[in-house]
Amino acid sequence: MEVLLMGQTPCFAGLDRDAIKILNAALAVIGTWNPAVVSGLTVVAIGSVKPELLVCDIDRSESDPLELLRQVRFVLSASIILVYTDRANGLWNVGCRTAGANGLLSKQSNITELAAGVRSAMRVGCFTDPRCAA
Repeated sequence: MEVLLMGQTPCFAGLDRDAIKILNAALAVIGTWNPAVVSGLTVVAIGSVKPELLVCDIDRSESDPLELLRQVRFVLSASIILVYTDRANGLWNVGCRTAGANGLLSKQSNITELAAGVRSAMRVGCFTDPRCAA
């Protein structure tokens, strides 16, 4: 399975080292996935990789974060896209879902909770951490 964790790119603020560490640990709990941490890719280049799962942090995006999600969804129509966020409100949740995210993972989650969220998203196609639905 091709899994991408988005580092710093021209459009994404990027997952920081701590986020990458905890997400790697959560993915290890799930199984044999070996995520690639990518940096420097444009949206078009991300589309050429065609990962089955993309985890991104758009909280500090330099551009409109929801437009960025729409662009990523356009080039990754078959991928599961999960937003790793610390925003906890229903409006943000709806905005991300409408823009193309399959789900939201909370930055407040522990490894077990993140693993359960990714597993659920991969199994049923969607997941929202209860902290993000508030």
